[in-house]
Amino acid sequence: MKKSREYSNPVRIYLKQIEHIPVLTREEEEICARKASMGDEKEKERLIVSNLRFVVSIALKYQNLGLPLMDLINEGNMGLIRAVEKFDVNKGFKFISYARWWIRHFMLKAIFEQSTSIKLPLKYANQISKMDNFNETDFIKKLRKVYRPISLDQQLSDDTNSDTIVDIIDDDKYEHPEKVAEKVNLKEIINEVLCKLKPIERDVINRHFGLNGKRPLTLKEIGEKYNLTKERIRQIEHAALDKLKYPMKKRRILDFVE
Repeated sequence: MKKSREYSNPVRIYLKQIEHIPVLTREEEEICARKASMGDEKEKERLIVSNLRFVVSIALKYQNLGLPLMDLINEGNMGLIRAVEKFDVNKGFKFISYARWWIRHFMLKAIFEQSTSIKLPLKYANQISKMDNFNETDFIKKLRKVYRPISLDQQLSDDTNSDTIVDIIDDDKYEHPEKVAEKVNLKEIINEVLCKLKPIERDVINRHFGLNGKRPLTLKEIGEKYNLTKERIRQIEHAALDKLKYPMKKRRILDFVE
């Protein structure tokens, strides 16, 4: 009886099926992604299967928004497959960063489409989600209250040749997954090189370049927080950048904040 209850839930059954699938190491994933990008069907399948639990971890963040968890997982798996099909290893970013975008895209698209019969372009959701203190799940809940169901085939005028709503709604202007992946990779590079610094040096770099997601501060403003002169903060920053050693890494940080 206990075993019956354990497997009565489709999600539990699915999780049981995938729980022992080995997760690839970063090196293994890089090799696998390279082979998959070159058309190796076996490696494509391996790349997909090894990331099924990653899809579940993302799906859990979007449950209770009108779409059953198993449906979210299925949508995410479709996004994962799309990522494997479109991934180009020569672009230089990690597969998982690229896949995350596609997985979330498929999930959010399904939530929007099933919340209302009109498709809200995802570019708007992405733009709003960048606002300070914005919660993506709150946005979805509010969206469902605001938008009344409208047929996408509804014409804009009585003219039988006029455009329908679906003709004028687009979602092709939101940020491309490759750009998102590049930014994610760049953040990882920044975090990696900043670990070489002392806490105060790391904090000065973060505050001055706005790497903490907040407004970049001037050296004077940073000095006031530490009760130090502007020149002393400049010296700390200079020492910090020297410790990064490689000019390329310095340039990447500057590119990120520009």
